[in-house]
Amino acid sequence: FTGQAIAVGFERRYGVLRLLGATPLGRTGLLVAKTLGVLLVEAVQVVLIAAVALLLGWQPQGSWAVAVLVLVIGTATFSALGLLLGGTLRAEGTLAVANGLYLVMLVAGGLVVPADRYPAAWQSVVALLPSGALGDALRSVLAEGAGLPWAQIAVLAVWGAGAGLLAVRTFRWD
Repeated sequence: FTGQAIAVGFERRYGVLRLLGATPLGRTGLLVAKTLGVLLVEAVQVVLIAAVALLLGWQPQGSWAVAVLVLVIGTATFSALGLLLGGTLRAEGTLAVANGLYLVMLVAGGLVVPADRYPAAWQSVVALLPSGALGDALRSVLAEGAGLPWAQIAVLAVWGAGAGLLAVRTFRWD
């Protein structure tokens, strides 16, 4: 999320996106390509981290296929959010907002602490945040051996589709 947002914000500032806008790639093609690039880097990271974790004795409980599906949907969602932010705000604003949102999602958004450990009034809010949905989905699959976490996938899909549509409509080349 933050890397995508900040990179796009500064690519806009330095005129890189304006040059890419002159290619046949188009707005939607650029946004999809940026997301696919993130997925490729993330795939390498996941393989390396999982290999080290397995060597250290980690024993995932659930399906790798379901975990990969959740990661792909989560990546697409956070990439869309980052592209929306980076494609609309000035570079400096993107830098500040992206880092601020990252910290909020990390601390209060259900990534570090599961949603069920928050006060009851905050649990439903955390469950509807993309960070909370992603964290809960991965925990339920890999730590508890659950099947497809449909509710969390739905939350991620709604956030991803909304952010993706807004990014395509509001994305500025310069």
